[in-house]
Amino acid sequence: MHRETGRIFKAHIVTKSKKSMSSGQEQKKAWLNTIVKVFNAGLSFLLYILMARAMTPEAFADVILILTWLAVTTVFCCLSMPITIVRFVTENLTLGRYSHAAGVLKFAFISVFACTCAVSCGFTFIIMTGMLPINKAMSESGLIGCGLLIPNVIILILNGYLQSQKRVVSAEIIGNSFRSFLMIAGIGILWMTINNATTPLVMLVYLIVSCIIFVINFTYSISVWPKKMHISKAEYEYRIWFRFSFGFMGVMLATIINERVDIIIMGMIAPASEIAQYGVATRISQTLTMATGAVASVMAPHFVEYLPELRNGRIQEIGFLLKNTARTMLYICLIALAGFLLLAPKFLLLFGHLYTDAYSPLIILIAGQTAAALFGPAIVAATLLDELKPAVTCLTAAIVINIILNILLVPRFGANGAGIATASAAALASGLAWIWIKKRYQLDTSVMSIRLKKHNFGEEDAEP
Repeated sequence: MHRETGRIFKAHIVTKSKKSMSSGQEQKKAWLNTIVKVFNAGLSFLLYILMARAMTPEAFADVILILTWLAVTTVFCCLSMPITIVRFVTENLTLGRYSHAAGVLKFAFISVFACTCAVSCGFTFIIMTGMLPINKAMSESGLIGCGLLIPNVIILILNGYLQSQKRVVSAEIIGNSFRSFLMIAGIGILWMTINNATTPLVMLVYLIVSCIIFVINFTYSISVWPKKMHISKAEYEYRIWFRFSFGFMGVMLATIINERVDIIIMGMIAPASEIAQYGVATRISQTLTMATGAVASVMAPHFVEYLPELRNGRIQEIGFLLKNTARTMLYICLIALAGFLLLAPKFLLLFGHLYTDAYSPLIILIAGQTAAALFGPAIVAATLLDELKPAVTCLTAAIVINIILNILLVPRFGANGAGIATASAAALASGLAWIWIKKRYQLDTSVMSIRLKKHNFGEEDAEP
């Protein structure tokens, strides 16, 4: 009896130790990925400073608008395959189904490449036939953007694969660090050799750099391809993957639209100089989004691994994962808010005296992200839990509020009005998703992290 009791106690201690170690490793990965994201943010700041100084505010505003539309189009062409890869490649590798994991990747590459080529050709036709009422410089830049679409989309697919292999930091370094270094070099050359670089020239630098990053990323991805998956004959489950990918696409499109609708509306009703100022504020605030996204990226594959336990009614591990992720996200937002409150006025001077008015909308946007962080990775968790309809519903409600507030506030308050609209929408989307997950699964994604209970999808059973 004593021997059996001792064995059980020892097994409990070992299990608890493994859980603590796993939680600690996940947090370390999250912070490491965040550090890399922050470093990349510094490079991104430098890049934007160079562009702001190398271009006129009007040309800079044109670049911001083109990149905004390109971001939305890229998400559409991805068909949400990066997150589909994370979801199904991770799951199939965990279950030892290497042929299905290989099938997911091939299915993703073929479908995305076909969609991207079709969209790129369609926009090229529209621009070349003059169907859009834009000037020559914007037409040339738009054509370059059509060419830029293909490597950008493939890079995101490769990043999704690397994330499924738990190589999130490597994907970040290749996809963003190298890209920023090369962009800084290219824009720096333009700044030193050309007075007031044009929008088409800057977009051409983007295209060249993206092609280089694609080659590097593809080469590295092949080098880390699991041997068992390489030799396995691909097997496909089109029905499941299509259903999930289109559901995920709704989430991703709603997310990107919610984040960029302010720039789109300002492009319609605001002067170029104010668009340029707000573009600086949003670009800086997006760094915080990338940092919190880095934490969620580290969480995602571990979250998927815990799904079988969740389905069996064991929510403790996934609950601790969500709690740690939420708190890490909040700490990052609070640090960013305090730092920018103190340092942003001096920092904005680096862009030039024309951009100092970006301070107020910047603080408003960061405050909104901090409020959203209180609810933790609710949208990501809902998506990975296959609750796609609620996730899209939450984001759609936020988009509607975002559009209405932008239309009402931008004409009167300019960039500050756009910041208030976007900050309110971000907090609303996270709050609604948090309420849904808490009600549906008894999981608390927020920093409050209520007492964890044993739950079996609608049946509550208190854990002894």
